[in-house]
Amino acid sequence: TVDNLQGLAVADVQTGKVLSEAKAPGMDCGRGAHGSCVHGAAMSHDEKEVWQIDTFNGKPGGYIHIFDVINNGDAVKFKQHIPTRAVLGWITCSIDGTRMYPASGEVIDQKTKKTIALLTDEEGRVAQSEKLLEVKFSKGKVVQVGSQWCTGKVGAPSRVAAQTE
Repeated sequence: TVDNLQGLAVADVQTGKVLSEAKAPGMDCGRGAHGSCVHGAAMSHDEKEVWQIDTFNGKPGGYIHIFDVINNGDAVKFKQHIPTRAVLGWITCSIDGTRMYPASGEVIDQKTKKTIALLTDEEGRVAQSEKLLEVKFSKGKVVQVGSQWCTGKVGAPSRVAAQTE
């Protein structure tokens, strides 16, 4: 565990030695939601980025910090911040990896890093998406189910259900 780091560290799990570390510039680390300044992270499907939730800075909004994961984690580098409309505690990704869903209710395009939609309820009020689960249907049947964990997909087998007539 790396304490008091508003950033991302890569470590050898056997020795505990930190191999690489990158800080989110201009961001403090203190006791936020879940007792720490960060909570929740998502790895892009191509495993080149980690999107990390900042639970301390930005109130009443929050921040997502994006880090490049270089050479399979040999080095990490801060890429950018994305402000959100509410304090965060979680982030998940779409089944196909093209969208990120922070708990604050934005829908963010993974490639452009731009908010493309805001989740609202039937009366137009802000809706949040903590632990969102995406389900795809075809011809009235479930054919694919997402996960609240964004752990990268390089080398992962496809989990698409067989589509029958």
